[in-house]
Amino acid sequence: MVLTSKDLFSAFSSPMAGLLMCWHYSGSNEKSVAELNRLTGFTSDALFNLAESGHFSHECEQRLLGDFLQNDSNLFHAKHRWYYSMVQVWLPKEKMKFTSEMDPSIRTIKVDVHHCLLADIIKSAFADAAASNFYMTPFEEYWEKSDGCMVKVYSEVYSSLEML
Repeated sequence: MVLTSKDLFSAFSSPMAGLLMCWHYSGSNEKSVAELNRLTGFTSDALFNLAESGHFSHECEQRLLGDFLQNDSNLFHAKHRWYYSMVQVWLPKEKMKFTSEMDPSIRTIKVDVHHCLLADIIKSAFADAAASNFYMTPFEEYWEKSDGCMVKVYSEVYSSLEML
């Protein structure tokens, strides 16, 4: 299944709204100078239309996204191998050490997560025609320095000792 930009932004009122929501929920929770600089990457996207920005409403886009995820025709639904789980996140407390993550004094929050199974991702990657271009044969790689010394290069899994 090929994912197009139309599919990717179908949950939102416009591609520009989808880009703004993506920017808002990525990066840090506190938007800083670095986050502002990252915003230029979204605003320079070909799908970003400044004329639509006057109609942007975070609340409206959040509701549209929620409705989209409830609809079983979306690409992120379980029938498309997407799963919905709730995970518990332990919140650290400044200047405190705990003997175990199960310590009852540790505050936790529950977070909803959409995810795919790792095995499904690997299977679909190798089913794609592009997989024929993957380099899967293990090998050793060396770099010859200017003084004639040979240095072993460590880079990818297929060149690791475990693969050889």
